[in-house]
Amino acid sequence: MTTFKKIYESVLKFLVPLTPEQTYETIVHEAIRLAGGEHGSILIESDGKLKRVYSMHSILFRNEPEKGGIRYEVFISRQARVLDAKQIERVKEKHPNLKSLENRAAIILPLVYQDTSLGILSVIALHNENFKKRELEVLKIFSSFATLAIQRAQALQVRDLFISLAAHELRTPLTTINSYTQLLYKRLQGTNIPESGWVEELRWEVERLTHLVSDLLTTNAIQTGELQYRMQLSDLPEIIDRAINAASLSHPNHDFSIKKKLIRKETVFWGDPEKIFQVLTNVLNNAAKFSPTTEKIKATLNYVNGNFVVKIQDKGTGISKDDLPHIFDEFYKGKGNYRSGMGLGLFLAKSIIDKHKGGIKVTSKKDKGTTVAINLPIMKV
Repeated sequence: MTTFKKIYESVLKFLVPLTPEQTYETIVHEAIRLAGGEHGSILIESDGKLKRVYSMHSILFRNEPEKGGIRYEVFISRQARVLDAKQIERVKEKHPNLKSLENRAAIILPLVYQDTSLGILSVIALHNENFKKRELEVLKIFSSFATLAIQRAQALQVRDLFISLAAHELRTPLTTINSYTQLLYKRLQGTNIPESGWVEELRWEVERLTHLVSDLLTTNAIQTGELQYRMQLSDLPEIIDRAINAASLSHPNHDFSIKKKLIRKETVFWGDPEKIFQVLTNVLNNAAKFSPTTEKIKATLNYVNGNFVVKIQDKGTGISKDDLPHIFDEFYKGKGNYRSGMGLGLFLAKSIIDKHKGGIKVTSKKDKGTTVAINLPIMKV
């Protein structure tokens, strides 16, 4: 395998969404693979100090880099350093706690984004007494991509924190607005005055905003591992009927149908009924959003290889080939998609279905329609 192909394979690991912690770990492991090392660390600048954010060896976490030392020299000068066995021994004389680490050579590289030093990456060899120039050049190329990955992960973390705080702050005033809107709606319902139409429009917009805030809070809960599931024996046909009824109420001009092809008595699965209801209503609402009112939206329930299979089919605008691989990505809305929503629906749906040990697949053709297939394991009782 060529050197550039190895670098390419390493860089591909950064294309999936990663937290900063996952990014640091991936960088170190890929750097070790590329250079032929055994251990590695990343230190990131914070408040004027280099702080170790990931290391493969616990001893290194107990060793704080000294200002004026080699690591700070690399960080400030932005010039990589290769340390041989003799230089490593001199470092150990200054730091006796490192003597148990049997390293014989090291490469220390700066992580630089544009004109800003973010930190340093170090790769340690236990067997080789020196790294060759080739390993250094390979890691120099790789470190450029690694720095971009760190910037991306940190930016996403800041974005997610902002969205989480904003969603929590919006929830309380939104509840108040919704309450007064409902009171106005009930008071003016059935009247022919212009204000009646205005309140109707306001009610739908408040409901849409409420769903958006709910999706943002759910997304944050998934990312932090705090989303609570209430797993229990649940009846799938009953949940589908509820979802169809809810979608019909939300989209009274659309025609929804459900066909259940259940020839056996099994109707139960192990899961959170409200989360599965959320997934189904989300998919049904998407189908209505992107379909003309003249076309029926069809749902079917069947058994396939020990799984329930729910299919929801529409004949709407469809999804382009370019967008299809990204539809489960967080906040992905697709090119030229200016309709309402934040691109969270299918991301949430996949997260929930994965938690239920099921699967979700989308097939679509532009201007022909979309089919969403959801698999859930049957629970035999």
